[in-house]
Amino acid sequence: MKRQSLETIHLDKIVGGGQALGTLADGRKCFVWGGLPGETVTVRITKKKSHFVEAIVEEVILPSPDRIQPRDPDSYPSTSPWQIMPLEIEQAYKRQLIDDAFTLHGIALPETVDIYCDNVAYGYRNKVEFSWYSELQADGDSLDLAFYRRGSKGKITVDATSLARPEINQLAQAIRNLLRRKPISARNLKTLLIRCDQQGNCVWQLY
Repeated sequence: MKRQSLETIHLDKIVGGGQALGTLADGRKCFVWGGLPGETVTVRITKKKSHFVEAIVEEVILPSPDRIQPRDPDSYPSTSPWQIMPLEIEQAYKRQLIDDAFTLHGIALPETVDIYCDNVAYGYRNKVEFSWYSELQADGDSLDLAFYRRGSKGKITVDATSLARPEINQLAQAIRNLLRRKPISARNLKTLLIRCDQQGNCVWQLY
């Protein structure tokens, strides 16, 4: 297996999608998951191109004062990279991203961009797609809900995601528990897609 390299860099700004941007010693731009502007971090490079690389934070050496503990510490880079900052800081960065997009195309806005938010940071998503993971055990294969790990082909096992409506998490766990009583492992399954309306009614598809 090819070893992924580590680099220590300073992060300068947030870019679209929630990545932070820094520069490697060789001048290439580095798009980093799990970092904030102003931080010094050690990153693991996951993708290399001629003019830029993508990476994920392995260690925060000098943290930003805006950094907070994510609710989903293992899976947040895969599902919600904004979890490492307060909601009001997230909105400020997103406002700046809108300004930057107009500036890039030479458009001067007559007024400052306003961001409107219902101030609900968690429990709002009405659609989630889970993957599956199995591990060989003495009494057969285990079966767990999972998300793909950012920057690799591996998976992270989860019981829930804090972004989803509670009805989605409850239904996902019930389906997982039902399948655990069957002779089924992750190699028999692809994904579980669950949608939920505002009244908490869910529909689901098992692939």
